[in-house]
Amino acid sequence: MRNRVMPYAWGSRSALASLQGRPPAAQPEAELWMGAHPQAPSEVEVEGRAVPLPELIAAQPEAILGAEVMKHFGPTLPFLVKILAAERPLSLQVHPPAEIATAGFRAEDAAGIDRRAPWRTYRDPNAKPELLLALGPFRALHGFAPPAESARRLERLASKRLTPLVDRLRRGDPPGDVFLDLLAWPDDDRAALVAEAAAAAGTDSSPLASLVGSLSRLHPADPGVVGVLLLNYVELSPGEALYIRAGELHAYLDGIGLEILGNSDNVVRAGLTEKHLALSELARSLCREPTPAHLLTATDDGRGGRCFAVRQDEFALTVVEVADIPRELIPRSAEVLVVLDGAVLLETDDGVLPLARTDSAFVAADAGVLRLAGGGTVARVRPGVVVQCGAGAEQTLEPQR
Repeated sequence: MRNRVMPYAWGSRSALASLQGRPPAAQPEAELWMGAHPQAPSEVEVEGRAVPLPELIAAQPEAILGAEVMKHFGPTLPFLVKILAAERPLSLQVHPPAEIATAGFRAEDAAGIDRRAPWRTYRDPNAKPELLLALGPFRALHGFAPPAESARRLERLASKRLTPLVDRLRRGDPPGDVFLDLLAWPDDDRAALVAEAAAAAGTDSSPLASLVGSLSRLHPADPGVVGVLLLNYVELSPGEALYIRAGELHAYLDGIGLEILGNSDNVVRAGLTEKHLALSELARSLCREPTPAHLLTATDDGRGGRCFAVRQDEFALTVVEVADIPRELIPRSAEVLVVLDGAVLLETDDGVLPLARTDSAFVAADAGVLRLAGGGTVARVRPGVVVQCGAGAEQTLEPQR
């Protein structure tokens, strides 16, 4: 696959380059996209010609995707794969559920809003559940902490401005409601609120307090800086994964990881960004109740791989270790293979394809038996509707105090 790098400002000039063994880039490199999304479709080589993946699928949809995928999703690849490299925090955001995404997309199309316009919210009609597999140390915010815990965090700021919000949390009000009220803070008092919070956080050594201080320097008049105190703070070690459902507020803070998501670029932002905020749309999609961060650990799939159980129709992830004995793969649907470490050989009846770290290969449903040889770690991404992964892999993280 030939994949496009997306140069967002929060990316890193060195992280992807280091993985690929090349000098640092001239501009931040944030995401390497692998899939058929129209914003940045991959190309695949067919008989010596580079063909956009959507064009390949459109020509023979059932042969490429498989009958089960066609039945559930029609002639489209239902997932998108990225290598994400964050050097600075991304925005606070949610991804809308499928029914809201579909209705919003149609409404914005009907209103004549260009799909690439910066003020557009819905860029496609699809849901965007996602899974982030840490390839190194990775930090994130995900889901609202319990109201009592959020109240204690805000109370430690000793701000009279925040007393009404603390009282509401003490009464058990949904933290999402309190968060939305923070975002509606009066414009002329926002900078003072953030400065007061940063000053108080400076006396606290906890990770969240330190985050408030660093975010206040990046976004000195954004009430979302205070809003992060309502969220679960998560630190992932390499090999751990975070699963984010539609409507769950989150933000990636820093690190490098493999991101697998529904084939969508719908983002409803909630702060910590200069980009468009659609607070009315945020209120429609936001899950307002407390939600523990969903930490996933892999389970043995019984066939030489480690599977992450997420019960998601759009995607499933299995990590395969390739060592002395070649691994045999028999595809039932379209797949994307990504080399996470080392180097492997993808053997087919037509030849051998060498793949190094961050290289990817697209596998059609009718590809026949494949073999992976060499020495490396390979992510195997498939539609979840064709994979049955063992249950019991999901755990929850307790909120940090």
